[in-house]
Amino acid sequence: MVSKPASRCRLAAAALLLCQVCSAAPYTPASDQVVLAHLPDSLRALAPPSRPLEHDQALTLAQQQIHQARREGDPRFLGYAEATLEPLLSSEPNDPAVGIMMATIEQSRHQYLQARSRLKKILKAHPEQGQGWLTLAVIERVQANYHAARQACRESAGHLPPSATVICQASIEALTGPPGPVYQRLQRLADSPLPMSDAQRRWMFTELAEMAWQQGDAEQTLAYTRQGLASEPGDRYLRFLKADAQLALGNNQAVIDAWQHQLAIDGGLLRLAIAAQRAGHPRAEHWADLYQQRLKAAEQARQQLHLREQARFQLEVLKQPQAALATAKRNWQIQKEPADLRILTATARACHDRDTLALARQFIDQHGLQDQRVASLLGETP
Repeated sequence: MVSKPASRCRLAAAALLLCQVCSAAPYTPASDQVVLAHLPDSLRALAPPSRPLEHDQALTLAQQQIHQARREGDPRFLGYAEATLEPLLSSEPNDPAVGIMMATIEQSRHQYLQARSRLKKILKAHPEQGQGWLTLAVIERVQANYHAARQACRESAGHLPPSATVICQASIEALTGPPGPVYQRLQRLADSPLPMSDAQRRWMFTELAEMAWQQGDAEQTLAYTRQGLASEPGDRYLRFLKADAQLALGNNQAVIDAWQHQLAIDGGLLRLAIAAQRAGHPRAEHWADLYQQRLKAAEQARQQLHLREQARFQLEVLKQPQAALATAKRNWQIQKEPADLRILTATARACHDRDTLALARQFIDQHGLQDQRVASLLGETP
């Protein structure tokens, strides 16, 4: 792919934000016999019920649909879950379990304001709902409301297994100070006989992998992702983090081998395109084109785009730092996790945007975040 010549970043960013996307004419098949797509078996098996289910059955099915959305990265399952819950939302509007599950769907769609408002209303009436506090903590953490996130973790104590509260608190502390002590505490938890469900153990290894990544240790990140994937090989987030560690270690072929036959997962396709381009793979341009088509289709359908990954694609594959910076800035308005700060800093550095680099430093100074990759980018700023 050929990138456009560089120009001043602020002008390019403004142009990108102001330009209108010209939509192509919709495709019309020649006949009813034309197959437009083959639906995965999971879509059929987890489709919304044709009639309302009983309370517990509906919650179980909705939970399975949400899990499948996270596993496959397919937002259609979130729509299925919402449709499954809709009758309960109408007939039992004050049911806390139904409301918390709906807030989980909203959180997964990055509809943080709606999810937060729903959870606060529920938790005011039902403070014993530990899962609700955890979900609220995640939302506050993603938006860098760390004091509120800590409070939500504390409120969950006594309503959840002790290990869940420990992991929740550790996930916040690692973002607001030296990650080393918190890292060691979670390592001790991993070695302890404290009972944990598979989901809690996977969460713990995810946090350990994130902390190792924060400290610039790709080898240890890889080790923890493998431990987390032992109980759920399809965990999408851990697989993405594993691929990122492999890319950092220069093991492009491992990423290609893992993702070249799973092109339906957007985040996997992105990492495949990056690995293939770095390795000079003959299908590198094809996979990059495929990811770009995916982005255009989502935009035309007005679906929620993952702006962080879009910015990474623009920076690393398309070599369009100005466009990447504009996207990273839009993403920063929505969420402020370390990965969001990394892409914001990387794109700002590529564009020599001193104002945005100053914004990154201010955020770090305000919250005490320590991230080796961000520090390296800021330290090398000309």
